Parts: sequence; structure tokens; C-alpha cells
Amino acid sequence: MNMQKSLDRIRELTGEIYDLKAAVALLEWDQEVYMPCNAAEGRARQMATLASLLHEKEISAEYAGLIESLNPESFPEDSAERHLVLKLQKNLARNRRISASLAGRLAGQAAKTQSAWMEAKASADFSRVEKDLKELIDLKKEYASLFPEAACPYDALLDDYEEGMTSASLDRIFEPVRRELPDILKEILARPQPDDSFVKENIYSGEDQMKFCRDVVSAMGYDWSCGRIDFTEHPFTTNFGLYDVRITTKILEKVPLSCIFTCIHECGHALYEQNICKDFDRTPLADGASLGFHESQSRLWENLVGRSAEFWHAFYPVLKKYFPKQLEGISEKAFLRAVNNVNPGGMIRTESDEVSYNLHILLRYDLERALFNEGLSVRDLPGCWNEKMKEYLGVRPANDSEGILQDVHWFCGLFGYFPTYALGNFIGAAMMEKIDRDHPEFRQEISRGNLAPLKNYLSEKLYCLGAMYSPAETWRRICGDEALSSRSFLCYLKQKYLAD
Repeated sequence: MNMQKSLDRIRELTGEIYDLKAAVALLEWDQEVYMPCNAAEGRARQMATLASLLHEKEISAEYAGLIESLNPESFPEDSAERHLVLKLQKNLARNRRISASLAGRLAGQAAKTQSAWMEAKASADFSRVEKDLKELIDLKKEYASLFPEAACPYDALLDDYEEGMTSASLDRIFEPVRRELPDILKEILARPQPDDSFVKENIYSGEDQMKFCRDVVSAMGYDWSCGRIDFTEHPFTTNFGLYDVRITTKILEKVPLSCIFTCIHECGHALYEQNICKDFDRTPLADGASLGFHESQSRLWENLVGRSAEFWHAFYPVLKKYFPKQLEGISEKAFLRAVNNVNPGGMIRTESDEVSYNLHILLRYDLERALFNEGLSVRDLPGCWNEKMKEYLGVRPANDSEGILQDVHWFCGLFGYFPTYALGNFIGAAMMEKIDRDHPEFRQEISRGNLAPLKNYLSEKLYCLGAMYSPAETWRRICGDEALSSRSFLCYLKQKYLAD
């Protein structure tokens, strides 16, 4: 079989694999959005079956033979074909280490544990999910052991979400944050704090919240013909291909900013997915460069744009049309101060301000490393979580629901994922620093409610590339040769909150 025919057959088989992955994603989406509670056991079996079938396809003799028969260097240096072959060969090498049995057990246990988490969270009782979580973590340890070349088990998990990232690299990137962020936070809190009672005590109807959110995500450029918004306990964005990218959110009628910033955040993810080159559909290139880069876009839109003076100059009048009584007498300046209020006393990561947020991530990073590298027991997790909350944020959760159970990630097996949230903050800040330097006119357009120039720039520079390049190469192409660091992010916080 000649090279072109081999590549065509690989694309055909890869498309079938990604159709199966879309089916798995649809089951996961349904589990969090619409699935009846008594369907959990059946859903776990379905997920296990599909995961096993999927894994068998990924390592089948025909597929593996075709992938190995191709030499990436036979294709032009910067072509999609070369990068597709490189990606497929890397994935094949990883998948061959994993048995179909382990893949199925991981998927089934993740689905089972996630359902148990929902019950445990509702009752604020970690003991109701402890056994299932331990079984899931044991399976993840078994998975990590398949990569003995990693410096530590946790590094094997990190690489699944941020290719090439290690604990040592993260420690270097996080060190200035650990050192400087507490002092930045302390100095901010020493200043007069804004009144934000009007966005915490009044009732803001869910229907009108969603009308406003739809206005905003439409202005951001979300393609409704290829997406929709639904509701869930822990909001997320998912896709079943590049033509079906869905957002979820939740409504709290006394906390309207929660839904607003959740929708902006998730739309940032969705814009990335919707604007990947369509030629990449049904291949591993139809993804973000990494989870860190994906998170950079949700956090860029949520915080660097969505909490800016320019954004609310355009959209505060729109919000007041939906909530004239609740916002009566509240000036644009007062509202802007409220949406940028810093309150490290908040228990919930997703509701935390942009200054405190990375302390929540450091807490999770420390506990993940302790679980996989240092022998921390699952039984001790709630107590360790509460101690870390007191140490990092000065508060102690009142119960397991606002403590160890607040995030779903660990309970569906996403260990090594949390650091990408902090990396997203750092990447997004560096990108916005460059954008402000090279295109200051974008800020003027944002103040007019025109978000298209920024969205089009990001589509051209980042989104369209999908997963063609490694995270390191993607960073180099966008931000230059300076090493990824937290510098731009810390400078952004100091300029925004401490500059007189």
C-alpha cells in the first residue's frame, strides 16, 4: 500500500475511533445533565464496554501497522499530515501499554465514582464515596505504573493533560506564586473593600440571567448552530466533534455573577473548539494544544476580558435593562468594583476571585502529589483538605460538600488536571499582555461591545491550530522564546489591584 493510501485508511480508522469517543462524551454529558439517578449502574457498564471497544480499536493490528508504516519525515516539515502521524504514533505507544481490561475498568469505575460523588455531595458526606474513590485511585496508580520512565507516578498523570510537563517544571513555575501571592493578597485586603451586597442579596431571575448570558456569548462569537447551553451541578464544556460544542452552567438566583462568569468561562473553551481547522475533525488534531492552553482561553475571556472596565462599559447597560430594580442607583464604576471584589474567605474554587484562585489550585496540586508520590491515604483526604484550606486561604470548610466534595474532577479520575487551571491563568495573562502591546485598539472595540476583533485574532493565532503543535511549540509561536512562567500573571494582578 502506498503512502497516500495508507494515510487515507488511517484517517478512515481514526474517524471511527473518534466517533466512538464522541459517543463516550455524549454519555458523560448526559450523566451530568439529564440522566436519572437510578441509571448509574447501567451507565457505568456502558462506559466500561465502550472504553474497552475503543481501546481495542486503538491498538488493533491493522491500525497499529499502518501508523508504524509511515515516516513523519516523509511529509512536509510543517504539514498537518506530519503532525497527525507524530500524534498518532505517540498515542499508539501510550495505548499499547494499557490493556483493554484496565481501560474498561478505569472508565467503569470513573462513572460509578462520579455517581457516588453526586450522592455524597448532596448529603455532604465523604464516606459515601470514599470506597469508590479509593478503587479509582488504585486504578490510576496502576495506570501510572505503566510509565516507569516518568520521574514519579504523578508525572505520568500530568503528561496526559499537559504534554511534557513535570512536577519539577510546575514547582519552578509555581514558586513565585507561592512566594508573592500571599503578600499581594494581604496588601489588597488592607485597602477599602467595595460593597458587593447588591449582587448577593437581591433576587435575579434565572430566566433573565440566561437572556443576558446568551447576549454575551453571542457577542463573543459562539456559534449556536453548532452548540447549546444546558444546566448541571458542576459546569463544563464538551464536544462531540467540531460541529457540536456544548456549554453547561448553573443558576443561583441570589448570585447572578456566578452564572454570568461561568457562561463567559465556558464560552472561552467553546470558542477554541468551534474555531479549530475543520479539516482536523475526527482526528487527534481536533483538540486544544493542551489543557493549559484550553484553560488559558476560558480564563482570558472570563477575567482578562470579562472583568475589565472596557467589557462592562459595553455590557453593564445591557444588564441593567434585564435587572433595573436590582441595579437601581448602582453606577458602572460601583458594579465594576463589585465584580472585581477580592474575598479569599470563599470556600468554592469556581466562585473565587482571580487573586485567590491559584491558592485553590496549589492546594489540589499538593494533595494530588501526596496521594500518588507520598502515600497519603484516601481516608485522610478530607482532613488534609481542611487543613490546607486553613493554611492557604484562612478558612475551614463547614462540611464535606464545600470541602473535599466541591469539585467533580477527582471523582471521575482526572488526577493531574488541576495544575492546568493555574497554567491557563499564566498563559492567558502572557497572551493578553502581548495582545495589548500589539493591538491596543482591541480594548476600544471591547468598550463598544465589539468582541469580534479579539476573537478573530485568537482564532487565527491559536484556535485554528488545534493540537498540531506541542504545548511548548504553541507557546513559542505565540509568546516567543521566553520560558512559560507566572511573571505576566503576577504583573497583571499588581497593576490591576495595587497600582495607584
